[in-house]
Amino acid sequence: MGLDFIGRKVALLTKHGKEKIIAPILQRELNCTVECMLSVDADELGTFDRTINSQGTQLQALRRKVHRCIDASQHTMGVASEGSFVPDPYSGFMPWNVEMVMFVDDLHGIEVVGTAQGSAMSKRGFVRDVDALMQLAYDAGFPSHCLMLRPDSQNDTRIVKGIADVESLKSAFIDAQLQSRNGKVFVENDLRAFCNPTRLKMIEQATEDLVQKILMSEATETLRTFNSHLGASFQKIS
Repeated sequence: MGLDFIGRKVALLTKHGKEKIIAPILQRELNCTVECMLSVDADELGTFDRTINSQGTQLQALRRKVHRCIDASQHTMGVASEGSFVPDPYSGFMPWNVEMVMFVDDLHGIEVVGTAQGSAMSKRGFVRDVDALMQLAYDAGFPSHCLMLRPDSQNDTRIVKGIADVESLKSAFIDAQLQSRNGKVFVENDLRAFCNPTRLKMIEQATEDLVQKILMSEATETLRTFNSHLGASFQKIS
């Protein structure tokens, strides 16, 4: 029996706008219905602001996400994505984004992972004045790419996220500098999906890779079933 996703519900775990990218692709290619699981907080498994660290590898964290999503939804299919930012594999100096999107179908015992990787918009640094702030901001793709600010250090928990306009940026900078013991403010890209169009594009590519692998698995399963039936027919004839 070939795989059949038509009309079946797929639970999607996200709180950062990924459904706008992932859901249309799955629904178009698999003819399924995607249901966002808003009751599950994916940030409990790790955040890009470093307040909660992910446990294990990127793949392990992703697998936990998908199965938590399926358990909460009571559906048999689930999907989620997990991103990481590392130095590029060529020079080791440029920011690099690796995205994974996992699809699990418990009914058919399927786990498929789509991947995509490429250069990232992930700038960061310390600034002490507005001129340096604005230069770093524009280098970071601002305002189409949102920023985060915090006083003193990159691990300070006093964070302002999702900054997307100049007025808010300057205001957040002044507040952070007043809180800083040394006058320094740490500025970086907000890497949540809805705040970073470059990352969203990578998630889209990983989702396209995912559905192609699923469709290949479906075609392989259909061929296997056909060959099995064909073999049974030959046995009957002989």
